[in-house]
Parts: sequence; C-alpha cells; structure tokens
Amino acid sequence: MKYSEIDDCEQCPLKKEEICTGYWTSSPSGTPIEPPCCDFDDDTDLDQWIESYYNKQAKQMSYSYRKLKKEKKKKQEKIQAEKRREYLEQYCASEIMKVEKAREELILYKKRIAFTQSMSLKGNMINEMLGCFEGVNINNMEEELKRLENALNKAYKKLKEKQEKGKRTRKYKSIM
Repeated sequence: MKYSEIDDCEQCPLKKEEICTGYWTSSPSGTPIEPPCCDFDDDTDLDQWIESYYNKQAKQMSYSYRKLKKEKKKKQEKIQAEKRREYLEQYCASEIMKVEKAREELILYKKRIAFTQSMSLKGNMINEMLGCFEGVNINNMEEELKRLENALNKAYKKLKEKQEKGKRTRKYKSIM
C-alpha cells in the first residue's frame, strides 16, 4: 500500500500495527513528536516501511541484548577476580606479612643510614675543627642494607611462589 492511497489515519497500516498513534503527541518533557508519515513521500510503500521498521527494532533489541550480556559478563568477571584476590590474600597471609615486615625494616634502616650519615658528617666536621682527623666510618651499614634488600627480595619471591601455588588449587579454580 502506498502512502498516497490513504485518506484517513484510521486506514493507515502504521496505526493498525500500533507504530503510530495517528496524530501528533508529545514526550513527558513536552517535546512534540510527529507521526512518521510527516516525512513520507506520496510513493512511499508502507508495507516495506513497516518491514524495515521491525528490522530496525529487531537489530536494536539484538544490540541491547548483546550489550547487556557483555555488561553482565564483565560484572561477573569483576566479582570473580575480587573473590579470587581475597582467597589469595588469605592463602598467602603469612608471606604477605613477611614482605610487609621486610619492607618496613628496609625503610627504617634507610632512614637510620640517612640520619647516621648526617650525624657523621657533622661529627667529622667537628673533629676536623678540633684537629682530630679520625673520622666516623659508616661502610659497615651498607652490608646490612644489602642484607635487608636481599631479605625483601626473598620474601617477595616466596610470596609470588605461594600465589602461583594458590592459583593452582581447586578452591581458586572453583571460584565463580
């Protein structure tokens, strides 16, 4: 059926298909909504237009469904990752504590070295002014610093190994 063959909205197939209300309407915010026929030419085939309208609707629904499915999957993966992270934190709690303790010891020791260096510099300056040329030596602190760094690296390696072991457990794999 062509648009030019219709005299009244009651004869229109768009109204019969409930695509159109048959007159101008407005949105809840008051914006006027014109019926689709306002843009039709006289030679517009209404059956084809209705078919293309339903095809567009189907594509839109398909897109919305895929988008919703992706969002749901992403949310599910996020929840799963959070649960797995919590499990690994519990599984590796002692190793995590050892790494944190080693890190804190290293930081404190570095602060101690900085303080000692500043104090030894002042002491050496005072000794030099008094004529005593025997300075304070802080080289043995470097050995302790290296030992603490090695201890931190070992603790970190043990943590990584335990995490890898935890990822191979049945419980980790079963978290959904």
